[in-house]
Amino acid sequence: MPRSLRILRSVAGIAGGKVWVAPLMVMVALRSGRNVLTTLALS
Repeated sequence: MPRSLRILRSVAGIAGGKVWVAPLMVMVALRSGRNVLTTLALS
């Protein structure tokens, strides 16, 4: 396999992984933020 193709594929894989991970990270951040808010409100 040509080297440029391999680089392209790895870049596409990393970009795809980031696209897939970003909403997950947002969800986790929102959930943890909500937990922090609820603990602050309860305390």
